Amino acid sequence: MGADPRRTCIACRTADSASGLVRLAWPAGTGQPVVDRLAPGRGAWLHPTESCIGALRPGDLARAFRRTVSPDEMGGAVAACRAAAARVGGSG
Repeated sequence: MGADPRRTCIACRTADSASGLVRLAWPAGTGQPVVDRLAPGRGAWLHPTESCIGALRPGDLARAFRRTVSPDEMGGAVAACRAAAARVGGSG
């Protein structure tokens, strides 16, 4: 098996192994991004730490997903990231 691929966190812009980040995806027909490594569509990677989740801005998601992001969508994305961080034991 090959080495773990490297991805860039959309909040801190630091490259890290994919296993150390969570993937946000915005599948067609959903109202907000979901945390799911296998979901279809464009993906964005984020460290599951409060420092990166807290630094996440609507512009980061807009750039990653090539679409505008409403305040409600941003709130949903942040909530999903915090839930994912709690599952994987993120801190920071």
